[in-house]
Parts: sequence; structure tokens; C-alpha cells
Amino acid sequence: MRSTYQLRYDMRLSAAVTILFFLLGCGHLARASECRTIRFNPGATSAKIQGAVQPEDQQCFRFGTGKGQSVRLAVQSKSGNVAFTINDVADNRDRIEFTSEKKVYELIVYQNLRSVTPDDFTLSLSIR
Repeated sequence: MRSTYQLRYDMRLSAAVTILFFLLGCGHLARASECRTIRFNPGATSAKIQGAVQPEDQQCFRFGTGKGQSVRLAVQSKSGNVAFTINDVADNRDRIEFTSEKKVYELIVYQNLRSVTPDDFTLSLSIR
């Protein structure tokens, strides 16, 4: 059985962890307005975006889909050190294919391993 002291310590630790996750989440929400929307040319089903990720930074992109569409996404870089995360779909990938829901997806592109130089990338998105 836990002592009263241990229970109080556990409650304080739990509260501190909750606050930390909230603050980290707020930082992500603050960056949400910086997301760029990926737009396709009229009649196109795919798009390519070129960019560069600075060390310990990230870039945010958004794209919308209908329900049941096939989404293919890939990122390439010379170093092979660029990856992406799609909220509620996949984490730390360089390519993925999935069937979409009707929603706007948020995609974060970043350097997978710590680096001291920027890394150029090409992001390819196909929706059919």
C-alpha cells in the first residue's frame, strides 16, 4: 500500500506531466497557422513541393481529401534524413499510402536525425 507522501508525489508528478504535454501541444497549435496548404493545379491528381528543413526545425503542410480516396505521400532528400508525420495516421515515415477520410490532414516535415546543416527535400503527394 502506498503512503500518503507517495500518493501526493504521484499526483504532483502527474500534474507536472499533464502541464508539460499541454504546453508542448500549445506550441504545436501556435505553429498550425504557419501550415501551408498544398494545392493541385486544375485537373491534377498530384503535386510536388520542394523545400529545405533547417536543423531542429520543421515545416507544416495541409491537404484535404474526400472519404475513400487513395493517398500516396513520399519525401526524398539527398541525405535521406528527412521524414514526415501525419497527425493521427503515421509517424516518422518517408513514404506512405492510405485510404483517406473526408478531412484536412496536417503533415509535419523534419530532419529525422540531428544535423547542423539544412536538408533540401522534395515532397510528392498524390490523391486519387
